[in-house]
Amino acid sequence: MKVQMFRASGRPMDLEKAKESEVLFKKTYDELWLNLMEGKTTEEKKENMDEFRAGLEKVEKEINEKYDRFNYEELPANSKQWKALYEKYGNLPILLVVQDNDKNDLALVLQDGEYQ
Repeated sequence: MKVQMFRASGRPMDLEKAKESEVLFKKTYDELWLNLMEGKTTEEKKENMDEFRAGLEKVEKEINEKYDRFNYEELPANSKQWKALYEKYGNLPILLVVQDNDKNDLALVLQDGEYQ
């Protein structure tokens, strides 16, 4: 049985791609902050907030299109298979098991911290 796996943070499952996406997001965030918020009055910041949010939503959309956030794996049937998943993804505790009622599929939501 295939099971969908994804990180609770929304980062890509692949560790290198997760790091790349984080760098891209931070770079865009910093640029937007410097251009729209840095040194501005509270009133100016309020006026710029919609543009700031739109810029963040744009980069999030780009990241979601560029990096696959979901993986499908065979549900492990024994400890050897669980160990193989551990070696592939690292120490990511299962936070939640959910079922897609439309497809009757299982999904494992993995708790991830700072690039575990």
